Amino acid sequence: DPALSDIDLRITGTTRDIQTGIPQIDPLLAGPGAIDIDLTGAWPDALTIRSLSVGTPGITLTGEGTFVDGAGIAAVSLRLPDVAPVAPGFSGPASLDGAIGRDESGLIQLEASVTGPATTANVTATIKPPEFGNHTDLSIAADVTDLAVYRGLTGLPLSGAFRGTIDGSITPGANAFDLTVDARATNIDPGNATVARLLRGTGTVAGRVSMGTDANLRVRGLDVRFPNFTITGDIGANRNGGTATLD
Repeated sequence: DPALSDIDLRITGTTRDIQTGIPQIDPLLAGPGAIDIDLTGAWPDALTIRSLSVGTPGITLTGEGTFVDGAGIAAVSLRLPDVAPVAPGFSGPASLDGAIGRDESGLIQLEASVTGPATTANVTATIKPPEFGNHTDLSIAADVTDLAVYRGLTGLPLSGAFRGTIDGSITPGANAFDLTVDARATNIDPGNATVARLLRGTGTVAGRVSMGTDANLRVRGLDVRFPNFTITGDIGANRNGGTATLD
């Protein structure tokens, strides 16, 4: 094996109008920019990014990380003064702050906090290696204080507010999941007068949704309560049909 190379390096530079050919990325890199990377370590087995900074008028990215023998942890912070270039029809500032780590066994842990126009979200996840089907335990909490900001993105005259959580697990390698949903909505209007009347006021939606390796979809403990209607019960479905017990 070649001898390890000790690194103690700082890279700085400027950019202007970088083109990647990706329509959603190029506007973020337009104009003057700056890059600053500070590295140290013993390549290729160990590397520490003491600091990383990339900035243009459209994006600011900072981060740091330490990686040793395939394991490591990194933190990143992203700021966009306007998300319109990457999400047409959606405008306003956005941010992401997150950390991701991987241990020697291949277990990945992720935490992220996201903000956008009238929107905040927090995500935590633990992802097992491929030999375990990438089984993922996750928790998502989102709060949208004004759905009207999504009108351009969805093409619907939305209004109202929404807050909810999703907790549980998914196993992509087995096409399986088990999730618990708990949400609160206020005066939801998708642009349909009949639906808007049903969803007027503050309502709650709760239940457990799962699918196992048998490909059977189950909704248990469904509980939907709005001032104008209530639905409770259980639902099951598979390739041959489905059943429902609702009140």
